Amino acid sequence: MRNLYNLTKAEFNIMLLAAKGYSKKYIAEKMYISETTVSTHLVNIYEKYGINKDKTYDQRTRAAFLFFQQLQIQKKIQAELSAINNQIRQFIDWMEESQC
Repeated sequence: MRNLYNLTKAEFNIMLLAAKGYSKKYIAEKMYISETTVSTHLVNIYEKYGINKDKTYDQRTRAAFLFFQQLQIQKKIQAELSAINNQIRQFIDWMEESQC
């Protein structure tokens, strides 16, 4: 399932680490990229989340909040889709049994 803010795989992985509180240096080392690349990805993430450079809140904290909120929404959607799929399977089974 595509993430709600259309993050690339690299952006998703960087945001996952950033949301857990890891530094740009740590993220860069873990992903084998430069800190500048991490910063560039974070700026792109902030733009996708609609987070500007307003000093009233920390950009990374706001992005982490939105990221985890997005993950919760995706989990709920997946759970609902799974429930619908189960209902469809039950209906198909019932239809096949009633045709016998």
